[in-house]
Amino acid sequence: MLLLPALNACNSSPSSSSQTVYFSLKNYIESEVKTINAASSKSFKTVKVNQSLESKLIEKTELIKDLNGFLTYDINKLAWKNSFKIDSDIQNHIVYYNSTEDFIPVKKLAIYYKENDIKKIRLIIRADNKLFKSQKVIDLIPSKGYVFYNSQQVTGMDEQVLWIKAAY
Repeated sequence: MLLLPALNACNSSPSSSSQTVYFSLKNYIESEVKTINAASSKSFKTVKVNQSLESKLIEKTELIKDLNGFLTYDINKLAWKNSFKIDSDIQNHIVYYNSTEDFIPVKKLAIYYKENDIKKIRLIIRADNKLFKSQKVIDLIPSKGYVFYNSQQVTGMDEQVLWIKAAY
């Protein structure tokens, strides 16, 4: 399996206090922040809440804040150690990190690649209890942007849908 070491190249070297076991979303986002900071142009963001749509130019700082917000879903948390199973679909060029624990909201992290270059990272996050159901899908596209989808259904209320696309 030659692919896994290549994809783990994004991981930092382990320190004595914490060790990166899975793909490092933190290192990926740090790399994207460097790309954004090196770019001279502003970024473009489209937000859709239910049926209301708005598009605008945004500053780099807003985009960086958005990306850093996704660090909540880094699967290398100490409490989640040994809680993901790694699977590969060599034919379709995908590496999957699937949660093995119900309490972990990140159900799947998938890395789509071509010739050992990451083409897309997809995070699937779910929360489900008696009061509400929520599903988030986050697609991170290296050096291009991200797409964020969130569907939330609170008991007794209409479903709320949020969709955001940011390009840089």
